[in-house]
Amino acid sequence: MIKDFCIPYFIPPLTLSYTLKGTKSIKIYKMRIAALVSGGVDSSVLLHLAKEAGIRTEAACVASEFTAESDLRAAESAAKREGVLFHVLRISLLDDAEIAQNPKNRCYLCKKRMAEELTVFAKKRGLSAVFEGTNADDGIRPGLLALREAGVKSPLISVSKKEICDAAKSLGIPTPPPSACLATRIPCGTPLTKELLSLVERAERLLRDAGVSGILRVRLKSPHEAVVETDDVSRYSVKFFEEKLTIIGIENVSVEKYICGGAEWINRQ
Repeated sequence: MIKDFCIPYFIPPLTLSYTLKGTKSIKIYKMRIAALVSGGVDSSVLLHLAKEAGIRTEAACVASEFTAESDLRAAESAAKREGVLFHVLRISLLDDAEIAQNPKNRCYLCKKRMAEELTVFAKKRGLSAVFEGTNADDGIRPGLLALREAGVKSPLISVSKKEICDAAKSLGIPTPPPSACLATRIPCGTPLTKELLSLVERAERLLRDAGVSGILRVRLKSPHEAVVETDDVSRYSVKFFEEKLTIIGIENVSVEKYICGGAEWINRQ
């Protein structure tokens, strides 16, 4: 059961039927927020609950070279499903020399830049706050620290992933496999380029088109070598992946079970 939105002036409990108990305050009706949407289940449920609570909500997606087009489309679909305005905030993260070098704190630097863009956007739109969908099982990641420093709110921070997925099921909200930015597929210390990021996106789209479902990550060791991670390693053979990826120049392929969090894979290299 989703318990509460844990932010000031927004604390009415939500039951499994997602009807609000008690009296909504005037502040809720006057509040206007930007919800950061990615197309994933967390931000989609957050968007729905914020709107249901009477908060005037606009959806925003920060799109950069690290954003897969499929994720951008999913974010737009989430906003359309809830009938809220959808804004794409386009930025170039590769223009930042420090981020482009792909240091160990890249996630923090990226989220800091995104948070800056979001807060400027919210101010221009006359919005009171920015919400994002980090849940209790995500842990305290570097990117979350950057968001907190910028004042971005995480109303679902005490809610488990299972609770969110259960909520999505009851609400008819899609639960796609978890996604992550394209930069998480490239080892720390390897400079990020449009070419490498595009190769990752092409590889994963190729495998999706070939029928690969569930969690999928194509992590590059070089432009010609990759580790394919899935949540069901027994379903596809190495040969299957090699045949598909050789088409785009990735000739050496190994397969591993998916490990949550790109940083863990990066640190193993």
